Amino acid sequence: VVKNPPQPAPKDFLNESQYTNAYYYNASRVPLRIVMDYAMYGEKRSKVISDKVSSWIQNKTNGNPSKIVDGYQLNGSNIGSYPTAVFVSPFIAASTTKSDNQKWVNSGWDWMKNKKESYFSDSYNLLTMLFITGNWWKPVPDDKKIENLINDETQKGYDK
Repeated sequence: VVKNPPQPAPKDFLNESQYTNAYYYNASRVPLRIVMDYAMYGEKRSKVISDKVSSWIQNKTNGNPSKIVDGYQLNGSNIGSYPTAVFVSPFIAASTTKSDNQKWVNSGWDWMKNKKESYFSDSYNLLTMLFITGNWWKPVPDDKKIENLINDETQKGYDK
């Protein structure tokens, strides 16, 4: 994303990839990040986005998570040709905002739980599974420790 108001980065932006203007590997992680914003902090805009993403991908694949492919143009056409966990798992996570999506989530989970691919894809699949199962911890500050840390640093003169 570039400029204000935001717009897709142009093709080959920063010489990174010919797909910088598409929903490709760098973008594949976004649905998980957005749904986590809703789940952990109650950000309503994130729920709206997650619901739209979930609806789109379910329609695109006729309700079959194994038909998710590794990349899409921004108009929705396929770039990729095969399902990979780094794409499938975040789309499944984005669907956890509505109980109406339970059949889709269950089907996606069945696909995810035995998937073994590569370090990148497997790592993101695991992170997504931790979120879906409620095992992703929301960091909660310990105010007492923070207060002590601030006092310790102040006493050392770091506040000057």
